[in-house]
Amino acid sequence: MLKITNFSKSYDKKKKACDNISLEIDAGDIYGFIGHNGAGKTTLLRSIAGILDFEEGEIQIDGHSIKSDPLGAKKHLLIFQIIPIYMNH
Repeated sequence: MLKITNFSKSYDKKKKACDNISLEIDAGDIYGFIGHNGAGKTTLLRSIAGILDFEEGEIQIDGHSIKSDPLGAKKHLLIFQIIPIYMNH
C-alpha cells in the first residue's frame, strides 16, 4: 500500500509544486496522474521514488517511510511514467 499524508514540496518560497496532498493506493490498484504542465505530477512521483526530498508530510510504502527507511520502502516500489506524443497532421 502507498500512503501519502499531507505531502508538500516547494522549489522556492513563493510557489509550491505540490500542496497538502493525501491519498492511499492499495496493493494491486493502478492509478494515473493527469494534469497540466507544472501541476506537480513528476514532483510527486520523484518524491515517492525517493529521488526528490520534500519539506512536509509523509510517504509510506507498505508501512516503510521513504524518509526514515528508504531501502525498505523502495524494495516494494514500481513506478512507470509514460509520456505520450500526439502528432497532428
